[in-house]
Amino acid sequence: SAPPLLSVPVASLALGVLCARVAPWRRDVCVFRFATVGLIFGGLALSVAFLLGCTGMLSLGQALFFGLGAYVSALVMRNLLASFWLAMGVTLAVATVVGFVAAVISIRARGIYFALITFGLAQVVAKVVFNTSRFGASDDIIGIPLITIELFAFRVDAADRLEEHTSGLKLPCNLRSRPML
Repeated sequence: SAPPLLSVPVASLALGVLCARVAPWRRDVCVFRFATVGLIFGGLALSVAFLLGCTGMLSLGQALFFGLGAYVSALVMRNLLASFWLAMGVTLAVATVVGFVAAVISIRARGIYFALITFGLAQVVAKVVFNTSRFGASDDIIGIPLITIELFAFRVDAADRLEEHTSGLKLPCNLRSRPML
């Protein structure tokens, strides 16, 4: 049995995977969105559970990396190249550098001081992004291209419409549902 701290994140991830497997048969955007949200927040919850459970340190700065990943990947796809793998690589590099800086600033702090420092770092980055027009400012980032992600046997195309295809998920063994009449 999973420890109580991990049961909710693991359940969220499992539900997200289940929804992703069921969605092609249901042909329903809602199921795919539910799967996406479940996987994203399950990953976020796992990061909190891992840090709190293994180190005993409560970080209130998870949103820093959560938002940083979204913004950096969107900026890479809009300004450099609409490539999922390039965006993931650049995002990983930027998150590593920001994580190192955050660690240098906060690693010696303990208890509530660590939580406050991580929260403060997240707020500083949020204010910089919110007030810098090059990063989208308060108007968000406009013009992010639709991409195709290929991973092993799966291909997810953001440009596919649900009504015409199987919600963008191309299953290799032709498990797509029949057209709805």
